[in-house]
Amino acid sequence: MEPSDPAATSSSPAAQNDATNRRRSGRAKHQPVLFHEDPNIPQSSLSNGKRKRTQARGGDLTGDEPSSEEEEESAEGESDPDEEELKERRRKAPKAKKPPSKPVAKRPKTNGATTTKLPVRPASNGFKKPTAPKKARLRPNPAIVEDESGLYAEVFSHVHTPDAVAANWIAQYEEHKVNAMCDLINFVLRCSGCPLQIDVHDIGDPDNAPSRLEDLQNEFHAQKIVDYPLVSKAKGYATFRATVTGFFHSLISSAHAAGLLYNDLVFIENIEVWVVAMSDSAIRPFRHTATVIALAIGTTICGLTAEIAENAARITRQMDSEQKKKSVNRERVKGLAVRIAEEEKKRETAQRQAEGLFDAVYTHRYRDVDAKIRLDCVTAFGSWITACPEVFFSGHYIRYLGWILSDTSPPVRAEVVKQLSKLYRNKEDVARLRAFTEKFRPRLVEMAVRDAEPNIRATTVDLMNMVRETGLLEPDDIDGIGRLIFDTEPRVRKAVAGFFAENINDLFESVVEDLGGEEGIDDAIGEEVEDEFETPRKSWLKYKCLAEQLQGYDGEQADSQEATQVLTVTGQESRLALAAQAVCNGVKEVKDWEALAGYLLCDLSDVAQDSSDPETAYKARCQLNEREEVLLLEVLHVAVKTRLTDAVANETDKKGKSTKARKEESREIQESTALHLAKIIPRLLKKFGASPSTASAVLRLGQVLNLEIFQELRQDATEYAALLDDINKQFLTHADQGVLTEASTALLHARSFEDLEEVTEAKVQSLWEDTINTLRDVCNAPRDEEDTIRDLSNTVRRIAKLASISDCVEYFETQPQPGSKKSSQKDSSPTMLTLLLSLLEEFTSQTDLSADQIEQANELLLAGIKALLFYYMWLARSLRIKLDAGTPIPSLPSHSTLTSALLAIMKTRALTEEVRLAAAGTYLDIHALFATFRHHINLPSSSSSSAISISTIPPSIHPLLLSLFTLAEKSYAKRARKTLEPETDDLPHDVDSEPEDPSSDLESDNDEDINNNNTSGNSGTAQQKRTALLLAEKTLCELTAKFVLAIVGRVLDPPSSSSSSSGASGAVKDRLLRNKSVLGANFRAVVAYLETGKRKAKPIRKPAAVEKKGKKKKKQGEDVEVESIEDEDEDEEEEEEDGREQLEEGGEEDLRARELDDDGIESVGEGEGGELRHGGGVGHGGEGRGKGGNGAVEADADADEDEIMGD
Repeated sequence: MEPSDPAATSSSPAAQNDATNRRRSGRAKHQPVLFHEDPNIPQSSLSNGKRKRTQARGGDLTGDEPSSEEEEESAEGESDPDEEELKERRRKAPKAKKPPSKPVAKRPKTNGATTTKLPVRPASNGFKKPTAPKKARLRPNPAIVEDESGLYAEVFSHVHTPDAVAANWIAQYEEHKVNAMCDLINFVLRCSGCPLQIDVHDIGDPDNAPSRLEDLQNEFHAQKIVDYPLVSKAKGYATFRATVTGFFHSLISSAHAAGLLYNDLVFIENIEVWVVAMSDSAIRPFRHTATVIALAIGTTICGLTAEIAENAARITRQMDSEQKKKSVNRERVKGLAVRIAEEEKKRETAQRQAEGLFDAVYTHRYRDVDAKIRLDCVTAFGSWITACPEVFFSGHYIRYLGWILSDTSPPVRAEVVKQLSKLYRNKEDVARLRAFTEKFRPRLVEMAVRDAEPNIRATTVDLMNMVRETGLLEPDDIDGIGRLIFDTEPRVRKAVAGFFAENINDLFESVVEDLGGEEGIDDAIGEEVEDEFETPRKSWLKYKCLAEQLQGYDGEQADSQEATQVLTVTGQESRLALAAQAVCNGVKEVKDWEALAGYLLCDLSDVAQDSSDPETAYKARCQLNEREEVLLLEVLHVAVKTRLTDAVANETDKKGKSTKARKEESREIQESTALHLAKIIPRLLKKFGASPSTASAVLRLGQVLNLEIFQELRQDATEYAALLDDINKQFLTHADQGVLTEASTALLHARSFEDLEEVTEAKVQSLWEDTINTLRDVCNAPRDEEDTIRDLSNTVRRIAKLASISDCVEYFETQPQPGSKKSSQKDSSPTMLTLLLSLLEEFTSQTDLSADQIEQANELLLAGIKALLFYYMWLARSLRIKLDAGTPIPSLPSHSTLTSALLAIMKTRALTEEVRLAAAGTYLDIHALFATFRHHINLPSSSSSSAISISTIPPSIHPLLLSLFTLAEKSYAKRARKTLEPETDDLPHDVDSEPEDPSSDLESDNDEDINNNNTSGNSGTAQQKRTALLLAEKTLCELTAKFVLAIVGRVLDPPSSSSSSSGASGAVKDRLLRNKSVLGANFRAVVAYLETGKRKAKPIRKPAAVEKKGKKKKKQGEDVEVESIEDEDEDEEEEEEDGREQLEEGGEEDLRARELDDDGIESVGEGEGGELRHGGGVGHGGEGRGKGGNGAVEADADADEDEIMGD
């Protein structure tokens, strides 16, 4: 191949093209002509973003001739671009991303050798074009498009995108408007689930549209179709709504681009005629579907309105910039003015269409009977306001959102709050909301405080925090919302934390102003020293404001005795602790718990109130009363717990990875916290130990102390012992239930650390000795003294608390040593067990006591019963340890003295007294406790050893126990307004054991207050009634649970081989189950354990008549540990009862079917109603297996008992 002539290359156009091609391939270099220096390119091209490829170097155009519009645009753009246009280009320039440039392919190396082969080039010229991510195509849904045609099939087949389908329909509309519009309206009908259609004649007569739709409604209603696609849960309809709204969004956008929306008004009018008429239909499928479509059209139009307004503003800026030039291009200004007028005309048309949809659809459907339609309206209207604020962001339209605040549907109210939050979040639009806020502020505050849905209350609180920033809230509204810091819902407390913190900041700022401003505070406190926490600090004033605010919002008496009882059962923290947790999240100064502790330790009681000295005035302002001290101690407790919890949580990052530095930092925080707490707790007890409320709060801090770290740091044991001495002192000097509980819990927490167990056990033993000696001294005191019964009650209460945390068997059974300085009688001093039993007997029979003494006597009986129950529980534990170790025991301990005393209490005390129910529960617990030994007793190998017996509750006691159950049942049912099943005479009556007047006190139990439960406006009274209801349910469920344990342990209502004259087997169980479906879910959960036959049935031989039913029952209840809490169908219960009736009552087959045959145990009829004595067991040749293989049935029953009763 010969080289070409350079002259020819530069002269001919063909040669120029060859040179260009070579340059592109990388084989030749050519000096390019700069674009702005090329004389062949007109200046108008400079205003475009890129060079036109259809224009040749010589200026000849290879394309078609320019149109007249292009000539006009070229004439308008002849002048240089103005500054506004350049700014617009620079702003839009980053949006267009340039494709990555192709790297030049490397030439192959030849190493000087000649070859006849051409170099191999890579297919991509050294660059591989990255593949663009493919859009996930929606697969056609056969369930929707099957047997469909027309526009409906095109939209839901997903073969084409919604934009393509909309563009296709626009093209069809331009060809034949009536046919295309008919297809669109039929599409709307089909979307509503209606298979009927209209024809072109109906489209041509829009005035007849309502009557034609009425005919379609009648035909559709005759088909009785309930479900429709928009709400259908069927497969394939999950994306139905999105597809329909997406299509209409594309349709309106395409009409906007084609000009149909403004030039062909019949287009949108025909759609509105049919859609609006359908939105007023009485048939829900028509009404809901048309409403959703109309709202989607309105949303798109509002978006287009914003787009048109933006374009008009941009053109206006261009025209203003052009007019400011020295040499104004008047033709260009005139053209821009025309374009502005066109955009304004489009905007006005779009706004009229949006307003028409609002008036025709929204104003009717926002109060529709269907909550789903109302929810759609609220959601769409919120987007309308955001997209088109110049139309809808006015009082005339926003008031519709205010009216929906009172909607009955929680989702609708939640959506309104969500939309209003979007509006208030924009600070620039707050002025427009002033009138709305003034009108609907009371309703918003009511929703934040009293709405039934916690999530709505939480979101409304967030909204009110935004309203507060605008300064549109009244002081009463601020205080009402601030009180939610004590709310029971965690979400509400978390939401109000920021609001409450702002309240504190406002109060703090006002106090600072009263003290002379920031300068006055700085003069009063001077320079703060970092580690000296007990010197005045600026944060002290913030703590004082926090205490005042908490006290002001805590109007009712916090932690009342009744509320404490409820919370103690559930194991939850107090309301003050829950409020303090929210405070820690909102007030940053609280996290500095060392400064808070220093503030509490500083004694400001002697500071003069009226002083001109700035420091003295500052300290006087920071003085705390007793209630504020309690509140801040609770806050301190929570702040310390939060500090330790955060330290442990920060050991790992968000990805769950832990580093050495994080662990060391967490360890340092825990160590410093433990050391500091160990130093300040004794000081806090010394200052606040005199008051029960403050002492309880300080003792609670001891439960947070990590004693393991305390021991690892090799701290002096005397410091730890001194801390335990302070706790013991609080235990011995206080009789308050809260102090005793916190002190005993602190001691139990200390015993959980093995390294310090020796020191702790010594302190607990010392506490036992002091308490027992106090009890002996008080017992020897004369009873006629006024405080003797109170001292006895307080001492026995301490013994009960001690017995709950440490083994008390030795202390109860040991007599005082002869050389004891506290024992006046050497050998005749009774044991503490004897003393407690004698106290029960003494104060049960005493009747000549004053009202105050009766109350103290009841407290003594309650504490004594609890202490004795703990004694027998610890005793049973020690016996079980012996049995597990293989040590034989001759017999179980006798509890006849205690049970006799409990029976006396049940028969003599008044009905409404708590001690009576406590005695009944303990009576059942004692029998159930020793019933657990039935499966663990290891008899001695010697045949001469006495058999071990388990006593059962005599049938003569059943009526007395059931009378107490009936009392608790009626009490709860009356407070809960529940109707009990009618009583049946299914139990024998024992006149001597029946209460004298079983309904006298019950009927007079605040009848007026209970009947007016819903009419009283006093929130405190309502809270007391709710507390009484909870306590009544707690009492009923506790007593019922004890009945259940006794029945499962076969010590109450035991089965017998034949009918007994004293009571039929299963009568107590039937009585408990009588109102199972009436008394609530908690009660059902308790009595569900009685239905052991359904929980785990065994294959047994049954008559043919019931064999089929038995199999069905087995499949239903097999391998289920706890039966689900549901109301059983009455038919199933009747079938079960009918099946049992076909068995011989009391026969062997009957007992087997109910798993109640106990062949290995014989009744000997001793004691209080007979004892079940083991006639065989381990070491007796397996005689306990029984006859006929019933040992397996008993083993299954034993497994059921172990499963429910545990150890």
